[in-house]
Amino acid sequence: MNALMRVTRRGPCRGAVVLLAGLLGSTPCLVGAANPSVVGSGYDTSAGTGTLGPATPGQPVTRAQMIARARDWIHHDVPYSKSEGWRDAAVGGPYRMDCSGFISMVWGLSTSEVTSELPQDSTVTDTDVSGDTKLAPGDALDYTADHVVLFDHWADKSGDFVYDSEHTFRYGADQNTGNIYDSTLEGFAMSDFEALQYDGLGGGPTSQ
Repeated sequence: MNALMRVTRRGPCRGAVVLLAGLLGSTPCLVGAANPSVVGSGYDTSAGTGTLGPATPGQPVTRAQMIARARDWIHHDVPYSKSEGWRDAAVGGPYRMDCSGFISMVWGLSTSEVTSELPQDSTVTDTDVSGDTKLAPGDALDYTADHVVLFDHWADKSGDFVYDSEHTFRYGADQNTGNIYDSTLEGFAMSDFEALQYDGLGGGPTSQ
């Protein structure tokens, strides 16, 4: 079990986004995230993307960078907030500290979007993720009405996968497991989630 993996926490994530992203190889090294801080508004345009890249907000980002960015927030146990923002030297920011803000940060977007807006920056590769075994690290599982998570990696050939997310109040960003053949994910019907591949996906390895 990955050292970053924690006990599953379920709860509402209204108007937020959670990312399901993953690497099939080893965990990428976290670049020093000095001077992390919480700011009053997570809706402000992100001023930068930090040492983990991409070069500037909205520019191409690799799957490996996406996973490294997700694990930076997990490393810092970034607390959930629907209004405040988080920034640090590794990922830049600020990005809103809810599920969709988490995905916006992972993809290196120029602003923190909500679940219903994420499809405009991506390609819907499946309108129902139930049984979808083609998911790749950095893809988002998005229930546009309520919640989103980041696909991290496949755990085995039975459909078990690892995902990263911001869940709900009183909890921070963490990593959990699910099964693509389950009927629910994070308390919602699995069939409510669609698979999103970010349109700004750059080249580079999916594992390290």
